[in-house]
Amino acid sequence: ALSVATTFFAIGKENMLRGWKIFKAVSGTVWSVFTYGLQVARDTLLSIDDGEKRNQWKWREAWRVLKEQLTLTKKAAVEGVQAIKLEASIYSAVIGTPGLISLQYFVDSLTPKLLSSMAKENFVKALSDLRNPNVRKITLEEFDFGPKGPILLSARTYKLDDAIALDVDVDWSSELKAKVKVTSKIGVAVPVTIKKLRFDGVVRVVLTPLTDEPPGFGAVLVSFPKAPSIGLDVSLSKLDITKSPWL
Repeated sequence: ALSVATTFFAIGKENMLRGWKIFKAVSGTVWSVFTYGLQVARDTLLSIDDGEKRNQWKWREAWRVLKEQLTLTKKAAVEGVQAIKLEASIYSAVIGTPGLISLQYFVDSLTPKLLSSMAKENFVKALSDLRNPNVRKITLEEFDFGPKGPILLSARTYKLDDAIALDVDVDWSSELKAKVKVTSKIGVAVPVTIKKLRFDGVVRVVLTPLTDEPPGFGAVLVSFPKAPSIGLDVSLSKLDITKSPWL
């Protein structure tokens, strides 16, 4: 039990769950093929042709069908193992919480200044990109990133040519709070409060191209390999913003 817990901690919860999901999908497919084969063999054993009376079981036909289905089951199992090996071959390493301590410290150190500044800049850009026929202008009045930064749960590195790629599982229940003034078409200014941004997903970081001069790479590319789960609380004069007919 201790060794299992140690492995779970070293590799990371998300990596363990990812591996379990792959194994579960493969084993589920193999089991479905196997049970279907048993059902087909049983139906063959008990089948009766038109006008035929029940004199004997069709053991020979049933055995032939069963062997055919077992061959398909074996093929599904082999393909499943190959899929697992292929998934594993994509990664050059899987990293749990212990391996992310230094990177987590780096993120925590950058949170009060750099990450806060970047978040505010992107927040302002997002507001400027919003379009609503009933809104004339949206202005950011206050912005507080909060002291709590993203938590790095686990990661996977990839084998790529001329690049270093890292997928990081991130969980962030922030204490972010922003106050926005929304001015409607008729000139009414409405105060809106946005707070408690929640983020749960995978962040992909790619350093490319690799160079022989400091810092060793040309650019940092950040993206989401799949849509993350994002939530936040939005209030308008202590009411739900979606209930305001003029917005």
